Amino acid sequence: MPEALSQGLRSASAALLWTQGVPSTWNTPALASAFNQLVLQGAKEGARRRVGDKGTGFLDAAVRVVVGEPTPPAAPAPAPAPAANPAPAPPPEKPAQTLLRELTRAAEGAAQIAKGAEQAHREVSAILADPLGSRALDRLLIMPETVKENPELLESFAAYITPDGHRARIDVTLVDRIFSNEAMNQVETIRDRLDDYLGEYQGIRVVASVAGVNAESADVRQLTRADQVQSWFIVPIGVFLVLMIALRDPLACVNLVGTMVLTYGFALGATHVVFVSLLGGEGLDWKVPYFLFVLLVAVGVDYNVFLMTRLQEETAGHGFRGGIIRAIGLTGGLISSAAAITACSFASFLFSPLSSLRQLGFALVVGIAVDALLVRPLLVPCGHWLLRRSREVLGPRYSVSNENFRLTGVPD
Repeated sequence: MPEALSQGLRSASAALLWTQGVPSTWNTPALASAFNQLVLQGAKEGARRRVGDKGTGFLDAAVRVVVGEPTPPAAPAPAPAPAANPAPAPPPEKPAQTLLRELTRAAEGAAQIAKGAEQAHREVSAILADPLGSRALDRLLIMPETVKENPELLESFAAYITPDGHRARIDVTLVDRIFSNEAMNQVETIRDRLDDYLGEYQGIRVVASVAGVNAESADVRQLTRADQVQSWFIVPIGVFLVLMIALRDPLACVNLVGTMVLTYGFALGATHVVFVSLLGGEGLDWKVPYFLFVLLVAVGVDYNVFLMTRLQEETAGHGFRGGIIRAIGLTGGLISSAAAITACSFASFLFSPLSSLRQLGFALVVGIAVDALLVRPLLVPCGHWLLRRSREVLGPRYSVSNENFRLTGVPD
């Protein structure tokens, strides 16, 4: 027994690749073989010991630990004599003891590996036992030999591979909801990754295109955003030119265009606060900013032209200050009534099942209400007044003339 146990320990030590007493990376097959040999020899020795006497040496104790045999009780030690000097420190652990501890840990790890392998075997067996799972695995493991044995498979390939074999179709199902921002963002991510990873493969140029409902929505969103950026520049410039033709006053045109942009920003921000911050939405629909800008400009410019034309008429007979007061008083009721009718019409969007229409309707109602109640009766006259005074104070004497009136000097 000592020779066999010693041989088993040497094999296990070689499997652990001892380096200065510290085990390196384990060689699992060799360690399992050495440990198996050690256990078998220990079992034989344990059987013999149960018949005969039981030793008290280190190798006998190692066998009892491995095979689970209880250790015989030690003889009672005599009472220690009082010593004046302190007890010496315990000796360092021997390599054999360290090896035995590591073998015990290896046995526990092997048991866990066996448990995991058994669980994996049960899972695979369940998949193979299910007819649907078996067919799914068969589809994943199609080999050229399978195609030769089953020529009918070529007919199913026709829906995914062209006859010349140069093009293939891959179906990808997204987890996110259809038409959502996340799904469209995922489409753009897939396109970016394909552009990064695809290229020439064995001298062949590989090109991939993404199609489908979400891809079409992503394309429309990209085009809409590009058009929106253009509209942010083209629409204000066009409105400014139309106002110049109608009013022939650059400062008034700048004032009206600036207040129009402020109204748009306030309406868009209020919509984001309500639908995203308060109601917990995912975000504003990508169509809302574009259509909100176009509709608010279309509605606001008409009212602005009507107000400024009336202001010029009233200024001819009542001065600049009196003209502003009379123009706001005479047009305020009419413009407010028209704005209320328009806001009520757009408020019908709030009852739509589509979140995009609800957001657009709310933004339009807020924008029209703010424009009719705050911007046009307050900000437009104040801005027009400040711009006229600043030009007279910083520049030469101001002179505006047309066929109806002439104003010279600093406004009163």
